Amino acid sequence: MRSLFALFTCSLFALSAQAQRFDIVTKIGDVRYHEAANELAVAWQGDVWFQIDSNGHAPSCQTYGGKYVLVIPSGNEVAISMLLAAKMSGKNVNATFDDSLRFKGSSYCQLQYLTLVE
Repeated sequence: MRSLFALFTCSLFALSAQAQRFDIVTKIGDVRYHEAANELAVAWQGDVWFQIDSNGHAPSCQTYGGKYVLVIPSGNEVAISMLLAAKMSGKNVNATFDDSLRFKGSSYCQLQYLTLVE
């Protein structure tokens, strides 16, 4: 019983040690909004995701079209406005996320901070 407990404890430490914060400065790739009452992707109703290049980093987040995807959950209009402003102006953003914080139990990472940079 003790060895089982020790194995479980070590497993928890190993999982937490793999989580990492990323600050990636990049341009915005594709941006997708899922309409709030859509029936094609019900789990994503009202949410937004966008693509970023990894710029040499290797987060354990889901990719789409060869780029990493970060999610902005519904109700975050300020972040969405900032994202669209950066996309339309062609400016870089600093996308900050922790690759252990997933969106609704998926393999997509959830944005934590969005900074417009020069």
